[in-house]
Amino acid sequence: MEKFLHLLCLPFILSSLESTQAQLLAAAKGVQALYVFGDSIVDSGNSLNTLVNATYLPYGCDFPSPASGRFTNGKTIADILSLCLNVSVLSIPLWASEKDKRGTTIAGFNYASATAGLLPETGRTFGANVVGMKEQIDLFNETVENYLPRQINNAEVLSKYLSKSIFVISIGSNDYLYNYLQPQYYTTSRQYDMDEFGDLLMLELEKHLKALYSLGARKMVFFELGPIGCYPLVVKRGEQNGKCLQQLNTMLAVFNAKLYYMLTDIASSLEGTTFIVAQTFKLIYDMVENPSKYGLNDTTNSCCAVEQKGGRLLCVPETNPCDERKSTLFWDKFHLTEAAYNIVAYKCLNESSVCTSLETFEPEKAVSGQPGRLSKPIFSVFNTLVLAIMISVSYFVANFCS
Repeated sequence: MEKFLHLLCLPFILSSLESTQAQLLAAAKGVQALYVFGDSIVDSGNSLNTLVNATYLPYGCDFPSPASGRFTNGKTIADILSLCLNVSVLSIPLWASEKDKRGTTIAGFNYASATAGLLPETGRTFGANVVGMKEQIDLFNETVENYLPRQINNAEVLSKYLSKSIFVISIGSNDYLYNYLQPQYYTTSRQYDMDEFGDLLMLELEKHLKALYSLGARKMVFFELGPIGCYPLVVKRGEQNGKCLQQLNTMLAVFNAKLYYMLTDIASSLEGTTFIVAQTFKLIYDMVENPSKYGLNDTTNSCCAVEQKGGRLLCVPETNPCDERKSTLFWDKFHLTEAAYNIVAYKCLNESSVCTSLETFEPEKAVSGQPGRLSKPIFSVFNTLVLAIMISVSYFVANFCS
């Protein structure tokens, strides 16, 4: 499947997003559809009725239809993949509230929702309409059971269509930032140490992946959690001698390592399934530490002016973003710019060390953003609460003292 991904999008990436229609059609040959699950990183405008949404400028200022609901200035990773596939992926609002306007598309759907997590309670402090991973799969079940059979009325053909579709999953960060590390709202940090919480998330993810498999999913691409300890959301980079908050990075990196072990464990029981892990943790970490290597100038500041909104640090409405968006890593305090997503896509599709199958994945390189021996430091409940306090202080500093 690595070769499949490489051949699928290489013409698109190498031509700086200016591939011809013929090239895209040739590259997408054999791929039926794209289905996207996750959180705000791949949300394409589903979070309309929550406290956290991106349906206003400057979000989407470089997208063909500005203020589209994407949490960046232009395209997300999901958008880039959909362009590679030459498909137009619809989002949940069209599914949930405008069913009569769905048409007859079989190109796929995007179910991702900002603040969503693997655990059902994650993100609920931001509004009851957050669509968690289970609810996203429920929507996909509705797609398979009620919608697709009206477009593909042969069960064998439908099964083949699903087996040739791509399932992109990018989720898990919010289970830490807006659940585990928010003890004022959630009890998980008092119930589980860091290692136990990672295991809990793996159990949830395993259930979700098996549910997708039972509905026909066979080709799955899972994006690692990024090094959020380096993001402006958590760290004011002028603090700590300009270094990332490595305690948080270690916590997220151990999740990534556990992801490998879990996928390896279930792969043998899910016949015909191909898993690709997008190892974006180390890549983004390196982008932060070595910006010039990637043509970036600013990996410290967010491109848009930011304010506190519904518990999240989001762009101030109707303000002008930075001019150097093509050389800036962070769009707001949590999300990357379109330029950064293009770098991730290029590296993923052209370097097997970034996007790789289980056979070549090296979990010992997933921790701390650098090659090295895999370790699983035990975080006591006390240490977890200290980390939560550190992050809360960082929120305050970033919001009121920058």
